[in-house]
Amino acid sequence: GRPTGPGAALGLWPVLGPETAAAPAAKVENPDINVGRATFWGTLLAALVTAGVCVAAMGIVPPAVLAKSNAPMADVASVVWGDWGAKGIAILGAISAFGCINGWILLQGAVPQARARDGLFPKRAAQENAGGSPAFALIVGSMLASVMVIANHTQTLIGLFTFLALLATLANL
Repeated sequence: GRPTGPGAALGLWPVLGPETAAAPAAKVENPDINVGRATFWGTLLAALVTAGVCVAAMGIVPPAVLAKSNAPMADVASVVWGDWGAKGIAILGAISAFGCINGWILLQGAVPQARARDGLFPKRAAQENAGGSPAFALIVGSMLASVMVIANHTQTLIGLFTFLALLATLANL
């Protein structure tokens, strides 16, 4: 049958993101060429690395273990390099998460700024501070994100992620 419920929206979650590549185009040199190239090559590289890592994981760790794992890459590293490998992967995962958070924080200012320049958001969101940052859009976006997390503080981490992924998917649609 056709997809229903949160599964359909969560199925779209992994493919969100490339559309945001154009948000900071006003600050990119030669955006007509560079934004498209960066989006294409970045998406292709991410897809190849992800597919390679997943195939390697399936070849190293038994499927029954992977199916029940909360940290499959740490399990793979543990098999290949021992306990220090699993800890190293966990540290690299944390560094990656902080990098993603940094990118999303920057994006939460760039997207409203671009929409304001197009006349779709209030003009205040397009304004930049002395350093060239869309400070108003960043502050409002951060406040909204904080309210969403606080409003769902009773959720488990998975429940909170599901809620935020559904909200983000809906907003993108």
